[in-house]
Amino acid sequence: QADEHILKHWPDSAGIVRLDTFWRSGAVTEKQRALLLKKRVPPEVIDGLSKGDASRLISELLRKG
Repeated sequence: QADEHILKHWPDSAGIVRLDTFWRSGAVTEKQRALLLKKRVPPEVIDGLSKGDASRLISELLRKG
């Protein structure tokens, strides 16, 4: 949903929502790690995620509450 909102209101920002954009392949950030741990995602699962994977997982976890 967030990706669709961004594309609708800021079409020139498509680079931040594309799944193949460079930033998504980096390592999970400390803030992402902290939030995922708070949401009880096991550390060994977090260690296998890219920054983009973590972003999608966080979005899903927040959506579910």
